[in-house]
Amino acid sequence: MELEMETDFVELARCAQRELRRRKTDYPQLIATGEMSRTEAERELAAQELIVKHLETEANQMRFDF
Repeated sequence: MELEMETDFVELARCAQRELRRRKTDYPQLIATGEMSRTEAERELAAQELIVKHLETEANQMRFDF
């Protein structure tokens, strides 16, 4: 099934938001067990937040481009 471009960005943004929430939940445990450093977790969260913002911006732009 092929979705419209706007819908694609909306769905991708939602997916990225879910992933960000998952990481925010999982990373403290990974840090506590030594499987991930705090620096690495902060870097990964910052990157995921940028992905979310980018996809949300793209989705919003698609809504207003005629």
